[in-house]
Amino acid sequence: LYKDRKDEDGRCVSPMELTLGIIGDFWTPRAAQQALWVVTQMTPRKSAELFERVGSMTPSKSSLGRLPKVLAERWEDNREAFEGRIQA
Repeated sequence: LYKDRKDEDGRCVSPMELTLGIIGDFWTPRAAQQALWVVTQMTPRKSAELFERVGSMTPSKSSLGRLPKVLAERWEDNREAFEGRIQA
């Protein structure tokens, strides 16, 4: 882990998480893709119940509820670049 010692409130950076592309300090890209699809189909609570029944992963309803917000922030931060790629 790496941290800027000059910034007391700074976050630690994990090279492994950066390499894997961890989303929202919790999700691998594939898990985020699956979870986001499920959350678009049902509530975070029902999504958590579904994942528990299926047994593939066990995210909490609050983690499932935060995921769309995290991705929306990423989208807005880079919206113009993303839209430019879509239109190209």
